[in-house]
Amino acid sequence: MKDLLVIVAHPDDESIWFGGILKRLCNRFRLHILSVTHAGDGVRETEFARACGLLEAVPHMFDCRDGGNAKLPALGPKLDAFLTGNGLSNESVACVITHSPAGEEHSHPQHIQLHWQVAAWAGSRNMEFGFFASHPGISALSPLFSREISPRSILRADSKKSLLWDGFAFSRALWRYRSFEPLKVAVDADFKRNLLAFYDAQSLRGYAAYFSPFEYLFTSNPTLIQILA
Repeated sequence: MKDLLVIVAHPDDESIWFGGILKRLCNRFRLHILSVTHAGDGVRETEFARACGLLEAVPHMFDCRDGGNAKLPALGPKLDAFLTGNGLSNESVACVITHSPAGEEHSHPQHIQLHWQVAAWAGSRNMEFGFFASHPGISALSPLFSREISPRSILRADSKKSLLWDGFAFSRALWRYRSFEPLKVAVDADFKRNLLAFYDAQSLRGYAAYFSPFEYLFTSNPTLIQILA
């Protein structure tokens, strides 16, 4: 049985956008779910471990700083050490899955940062790669949706540079993911509700994904496509 490695920015990310799909996959792969934040936080560790238990997944955590504007450190070396330390390898991992370039519903900066870091890391190791999303179609790919642009900010020189970079990143994403299959997967509503109950369900109800009967995965991995399509 192959391993499936899911890398998320925060505990509960795996459940709110990907929990229903993970339930479909738990009998086909050895699931490893890595949150890059909140190691050492007793409450978040417990919530995460319980959710992973329901998903029949092995929980892992790094201690990066959480926060809307907190910048993630370079994770490549830590991810390399993580593979070795957990007996995983390029060959044993069927696919690495993380956030979308758009950062899901609220365009969380750490979700976006993690996407590009994990995409680059998986690419450097020639590992299969995919990402979950909060909605289907081109908007799930677009880093342009990761920033709030006002008429005033567009006039600033630094904003213009950012817009140029966003345009380049958007084009790069389209090229890189041109062969990815957008999978729309129906999820078990009762299971997902039980899964999200391990976290602060009240705060999560602000996400449309909390009530959505579907989840979305973009990948070119033939095994995942065969199972989920």
